[in-house]
Amino acid sequence: MLRIGLILTPLIALILFRYPAESIESMPRLELLESSSVEYPGPAVKDLHLQLLHKEEGVRKIYQSGREFSIPESLKEWSLSVPYEGQGYFAYQTIGSEIEHRSSSGELFWRRDSSSYPISNPSGTLILLITGDSNRVDVMDRNGILVKGASLSGSLLVDYAFSNPEPDQEGPAAAAIVLFSDGRYYLIDAAGKKLASDSISDDPVFARSVGLSIDGRSFAIHYEQDRKDYLAAYEWKDGAVNLLYRFKLEKNYPYTLPLDCEDGRILFAPPGESLAVDDGDLTLHKKYDPPGDSLYRAQAFVPSGALMQQQNQILVLDREGRYLGHFTMPEASTPGRFLPFEGRKVLFQNLAGAFRLFRYGSESEAP
Repeated sequence: MLRIGLILTPLIALILFRYPAESIESMPRLELLESSSVEYPGPAVKDLHLQLLHKEEGVRKIYQSGREFSIPESLKEWSLSVPYEGQGYFAYQTIGSEIEHRSSSGELFWRRDSSSYPISNPSGTLILLITGDSNRVDVMDRNGILVKGASLSGSLLVDYAFSNPEPDQEGPAAAAIVLFSDGRYYLIDAAGKKLASDSISDDPVFARSVGLSIDGRSFAIHYEQDRKDYLAAYEWKDGAVNLLYRFKLEKNYPYTLPLDCEDGRILFAPPGESLAVDDGDLTLHKKYDPPGDSLYRAQAFVPSGALMQQQNQILVLDREGRYLGHFTMPEASTPGRFLPFEGRKVLFQNLAGAFRLFRYGSESEAP
């Protein structure tokens, strides 16, 4: 979980970025709506339905839409799972037998007996219950009821991902994907029911990372097979999973890494590198050598391209993952994440609690 706690002076601005075309005619438009922080959020960030866990002078607090709430004394030693668009949070004991769902202000919604620990989707409506040995994942709904027939098993859970579709999106979509080290994966819908289950290969593999598109209709997996690393892109269409392509990486990355996908396009961020793959072709490969690089960096697909955090910069890519340019952002020196919101907005939030709220224009709005 991200821990947040840096005091920044709010700076409210509206900045229009333009990037050199590099023979690409259609350019994205990116507006910086606001710079602020978790302790001093600006009006635009306050308008977002945003919920976070952060620390203030070593004390954990819940931030929710511009307000701060203390955590009940009874939960001081408990771990918390806080969905950023949810109504409240989930509390659990690292070694214990209970899970609690509480409002942002600490009101108890429900309590359930469970020795697993909960991870929820952004809205808090779908909860994955991970067992202590990480060989099974159960699924629970927002009311704390286990979903029948949704016990997901494999050999050592390595990664999971959630979608976050627009409210008006139509058609079937996956709400979550769960990946085990033996290559078995499960797609589940918004109600927690299994949509599909399969393995990456009939031959032995070691799966590392998984990414699920925002609309829940495509996903990507990073895995090792025969001492070589691969990225595989899939689509979920007409009730079936279809392999789009496999891409062999130049070297091995023996850990779980940031992986995002959309319509067969992949963003992959190992330490010291930024990669993008489109339809099996490498469209971006930037290398750098920052000291003490973190395994966690922000990256996201946006309406007219993609953004990737690299050192103290944000790389701007087109829809095929080709490099358009970059801009320097001091807050990007600290690991962070991009959070999508309605209205073509994306929020950058770093570990220190800094906010940068952007709005992306469509390609048709480009000059």
